Amino acid sequence: MYIALYLVGICLFLYAIHKLERKKIFLPEIRRKILHIGSGFGALIFPTIFTEKRDVIILTIAIIIILYLVRKLPKAKNGIVRVLETEDRKTYGDYYFPLSILAVWFLCNGNLILYYIPVLILMFSDSTAALIGKFYGKFKYTAIEGKKSIEGSAIFFITTYLFTSTILNLFTEMNVENIILISSLLGLVQMTLEAISWRGLDNLFIPLMSFFMLKIFIGESTFVLFLNFIVSVVLFIGVLIGKKRRTLASDGFLATFFYAYITFFLGGIIWLLIPTVVYLIYPFIITEKTNKKIHHANILLVIGLPALFWMLLSKYLNMDILILPYLTVYASHLSIIGVARIRTKSKMLPSRKVIVLNSIVGIIFMTIFLIFIKDINKLSCWALSSVAIILSTLIFNKLVPIKENYLLNKYRYQKHAITVFICSIITLIAVL
Repeated sequence: MYIALYLVGICLFLYAIHKLERKKIFLPEIRRKILHIGSGFGALIFPTIFTEKRDVIILTIAIIIILYLVRKLPKAKNGIVRVLETEDRKTYGDYYFPLSILAVWFLCNGNLILYYIPVLILMFSDSTAALIGKFYGKFKYTAIEGKKSIEGSAIFFITTYLFTSTILNLFTEMNVENIILISSLLGLVQMTLEAISWRGLDNLFIPLMSFFMLKIFIGESTFVLFLNFIVSVVLFIGVLIGKKRRTLASDGFLATFFYAYITFFLGGIIWLLIPTVVYLIYPFIITEKTNKKIHHANILLVIGLPALFWMLLSKYLNMDILILPYLTVYASHLSIIGVARIRTKSKMLPSRKVIVLNSIVGIIFMTIFLIFIKDINKLSCWALSSVAIILSTLIFNKLVPIKENYLLNKYRYQKHAITVFICSIITLIAVL
């Protein structure tokens, strides 16, 4: 009964938005945010109506089917679909929204604080940021899709901070220091995540990331929270300063910060040091200097995925030894970066020499960090990791031909990431 009534309410709401669009009532961005916030209110009453997992799954599937059918209706093309799609880009945020609500509802396991804060951030922080950025944003920066504004991102941080701190203050017995630190961390990380999301994925990423951060931080000590806050600020400032000497676009800078903080959040200081060193020495191993900001967030995330996979698997299986393939990935990155830059500038240099020199650089990098890894057979780990580094460099050299647009070829990054991941699997022989 409740499912049917809920679905009727959704259909009526979508029809109302359709009419607003057809009659051009309000500006386009405001119509989109009415849809976004209205959907959020539907999510807020979710826990008060539904208690059975089966009902929630059925409802979510039904909502997605309705949204799909609405997109296919001929009469909806000039109505509701214009609101769902936005003016300048294709998005699937309407599908991600119910999926993220379903996921958070399942994960919170009845803890409504862990449910309501992520939903409120998705509803209001995202909407206010978009509206402020659209109508009052003066200072723009490059995003994966179009432009965003510093004013919009700042409002996202402030709104997230206010909602989080208010709810934690009213409905928990946490001390003021912890509330301030958690709210600040949530604001900074979610602001960054929203800025680097594309095709509506912020509707999925923001609630889930908010949930996991709250789940971990609510039970932590003030010292741990303060350490996380200090690390996040240092990383943000450090990456911002380092951006001037690198080819990072604005969204690339934000993606680098986000990736670095998540690495610390999940792995700790040792796991963070490995990519940090690569980041610091990167300007010194390139042979072709450029002022062009060519590295965007999507490229950096593709490159970072292999290492992120090993880190997540390590935490899931509680196997710290998986830091070896993680380390091997970054050592291989270092070797391949050197090969790519030298080949681009010195095309007549023998490939064998280029591969040997840069493989040695990667192996030295790996060896330095391998010293600090405990409870392993260092000789076998060193040997297998070295084989993986050399092999990834050789394979990459064969896979990617030299072209004039070599550094800008997006497919190079995909081949780069896949190569280092596959070769890093070799190191499992030493750790399993």
